[in-house]
Amino acid sequence: MLGMKDDDWKGILNQCDNGIVLFDDACNITFTNCRFSTYPAYVQQKLLKKYACKNALLEPPGCVSGYMISYEKVAQGYALIVKQDDEHHTHSDAVLSTMLANIKEGSNIYQATVEAIHRALGWRWVLVTRFLPEGVETLAYWNGDGIDENFSFELAGTPCEAMIANERYTLFTDVAKAFPQDTDLQEMGAKTYAGLIYRDSNQKPIGHIMAMHDALGVDYHYAEDVITLSSLALSANLLLADAQSELRNVEEEARTDSLTNLYNRKMFDEHCLLAGENYTQKGQDSCLVLIDLNRFKQYNDEYGHQEGDVLLQLLATELNKIGRDSDLAYRIGGDEFTIILSNSSPSIVPRVNSKFETAWRRLSLITSNHIQGSIGYAFLDECHGDIETWIRLADERMYAQKRSLNQCAE
Repeated sequence: MLGMKDDDWKGILNQCDNGIVLFDDACNITFTNCRFSTYPAYVQQKLLKKYACKNALLEPPGCVSGYMISYEKVAQGYALIVKQDDEHHTHSDAVLSTMLANIKEGSNIYQATVEAIHRALGWRWVLVTRFLPEGVETLAYWNGDGIDENFSFELAGTPCEAMIANERYTLFTDVAKAFPQDTDLQEMGAKTYAGLIYRDSNQKPIGHIMAMHDALGVDYHYAEDVITLSSLALSANLLLADAQSELRNVEEEARTDSLTNLYNRKMFDEHCLLAGENYTQKGQDSCLVLIDLNRFKQYNDEYGHQEGDVLLQLLATELNKIGRDSDLAYRIGGDEFTIILSNSSPSIVPRVNSKFETAWRRLSLITSNHIQGSIGYAFLDECHGDIETWIRLADERMYAQKRSLNQCAE
């Protein structure tokens, strides 16, 4: 590259189909081309760790994780040349494709992992586990011809213990000889072992993947990459599952009242519209029940807002018992609640009133105070399916009862 400007020779190297890394005489990286940057991060790290030293020049060319390696002495350093093994690349892609296809079809992610590894390597036993405070529990177990029952085992004295201690890919080419005290391995007839941990979204080891075979003369060429790829895919899917779970939690929080865990005003408005559609399209009548605690402000002033919040939470628990399983309760204001009794008729009102009387008595006993609420009922049919009229009618009837109770109290 003598006589050439930096931009010129870098441009040429960036056009190469092979990955190229340049080191200076002190083994510092001076350049990596575009092709090398496309390789998986764990492959880049492995190659740089192995070949960032002058001793690499003394080793013959070889293969690492499916990449053919060679190196050349250049002016003021040396060059690492990395060629991807197309057969290996196809093989690894097949593992990932199998896993993703099985997961997409609804298969258990752990079972999809062990099946993909078995198909790729042909090894007899493949396991995905999770770590327990004491020992290990299998989450999926491929035993010869298919998925077998899960089981638990202790780590002490096993190749898994050695692999976990290393926290990196571990291979035993004669596992029975390396662990003669492991009677389970002896009984199984396991000869070959390969394993690697997988991690959660916080990079904490939560389990491991291992594969074993009953023969010594197996091809180790793809084992490390297949298991590493499976570990990365499994960790990525668990991370995605965590993200989706968090998203569902956020969505649920947007639908519910934070104090009572009842549905909030937003969901009440949506379900009112749904009730209106069911009335118009299916002729299903629904009853709207509006509830307001009597003298709640005085209760707050006398006992404090914390006790007031407790009362609201207790009332929410009672409201969930008022209707049927299909009936939903909502908190739509400070001490204002509502229930939609779907697909109901006026005959339901006496039964619901009876349940409310029981609820008031129970709340009074729990709080050692007289707890009472005002209730208003309205049916969609008497409002000809108009939602605004439905809500207004229930509200008017609720306040009419409140006025009546206040007059009686006076």
